[in-house]
Amino acid sequence: MLRAPHSQSRPATHCSLITQDSTGNILDDEALIDTLEGAKATSEAIKGRLAEAEVTERLINASRAEYCSVSNRGSVIYFTIASLALVDSMYQYSLAYFKQLFSHCLDSTAPAPELPQRLAALLEHVTAFLYRTVCRGLFERHKAMFAFVICTAIQREEGSLVEAEWIYLLRGGPARASSPRDPGCPAFISAAAWAALAGLESNVAAFKGLLDGVTADPESWRAIAQSDTPWRVQPPPWSEAAREATDMQMLLLGKCWREHGLHAGVEVWLGSQEQSWACSPVLPPSQHTEKITHCRTTSGDTLATISWAASPRRSSTCTVTQRPARPSYSSSPPAWTQPPRCCASVRRKATR
Repeated sequence: MLRAPHSQSRPATHCSLITQDSTGNILDDEALIDTLEGAKATSEAIKGRLAEAEVTERLINASRAEYCSVSNRGSVIYFTIASLALVDSMYQYSLAYFKQLFSHCLDSTAPAPELPQRLAALLEHVTAFLYRTVCRGLFERHKAMFAFVICTAIQREEGSLVEAEWIYLLRGGPARASSPRDPGCPAFISAAAWAALAGLESNVAAFKGLLDGVTADPESWRAIAQSDTPWRVQPPPWSEAAREATDMQMLLLGKCWREHGLHAGVEVWLGSQEQSWACSPVLPPSQHTEKITHCRTTSGDTLATISWAASPRRSSTCTVTQRPARPSYSSSPPAWTQPPRCCASVRRKATR
């Protein structure tokens, strides 16, 4: 047997109690009729308010869903920052601190008349501000790595970075036992580079036919193989289905040719991205024109004013705001500021 909802059973129970207390003909009881009419009006008003609440809830959810891109960006950056502890145990950032920075970004972003412009401004400001704030506490050698991980995490979340290319960049191809040189390998390509190209072809679908393309036209690949910066050279098409290589594909090919120079290739890749903040770690110190950030304690006292790129090796300015000076005493200082006499006597005995 199905039961009525709790909100509907209560009026029915209330009405049944009223009818039990009445005597005589129910139709002649005016007080009972007025009570029932009031209950009916109240029930209709409640139904109307519930319908309005559902409409308001749908509008709130729709408006909130329009800002999901900003919350997703914050989530991506937070987990990237949290993973910095794997690089160095000194890089520890709490969730409360991150929430404070994120709220500051939302409040400090300039308003925009249209929603798309507002979302674009929020995404740019949140990413740049969080990146620069965290970079203040990173070693110089880790800043480019941090920018690269943030950029790739954003592209993976948006779906613009192929997962197979990302995995090959991190792990490379399967390890192969030492074997004789492949007969089809051109003379200017080392055996290690040829094995890396074979692994790239077998693990990334976009590079199908790569080895056949290299052996079919080796002279077109000679300039890339002999270049010190192969990630800057656009490779020729290696198959009929191959199109112009993307920045990530050029970085993967550069890893095959010059794996020891991958760090320089990452810096070139960062410079080719549309995110202006991603290039800041690899620019010369003279080109840094970042804003000064104020470090404040919980009481609001300014302790120091430092640039995020401040480093002992750089000429960045670091202005320290001194605390208020201690009060001067006209006569001798108070007794609580002087060491006990017993300590002074022990010190004299020790010097004898």
